[in-house]
Amino acid sequence: MDISEYIITFSRWLHIVGASIWLGGTAVYSLILNPVKKTNPSYKNLFKEINTKYKEIINISIIILLVSGVIMMFERITGSPPPTLWFIFLFIKIFLAIIIMFLSWRLRKKITTTSKNSFIEKISDLLGYNLILALGAIIFLIASYLRTILENNL
Repeated sequence: MDISEYIITFSRWLHIVGASIWLGGTAVYSLILNPVKKTNPSYKNLFKEINTKYKEIINISIIILLVSGVIMMFERITGSPPPTLWFIFLFIKIFLAIIIMFLSWRLRKKITTTSKNSFIEKISDLLGYNLILALGAIIFLIASYLRTILENNL
């Protein structure tokens, strides 16, 4: 095994860990913390601290996903070329990831602002972390399908 195989293996592992932490953290936030926050406003200071820690974790996860994703993408396209279907689903996965990153940024920014005038802020209030959770699950499904496409192409 040469050094490039170690780098690819480590990149894949980091990508899985980063995505799992982000999706798992979003699940906890969406399904547990957000409902508690809405029913118990007396925990306002606690949720400020949770939001600060959650933001740090999400920022680290985004960096990990971006770096490891670029490494893995270049590894895939520099070897034997994957089929066209693989590129289509990779584009869909990247597009959904960009949407999730934007929604996460808007939701975290909303914590510090009180304006609710824009359409995007109203949609993020309506869907919020639940949409991020759903899109994240779809991205995991697409990642599995990408792997299946590659395995069937061998």
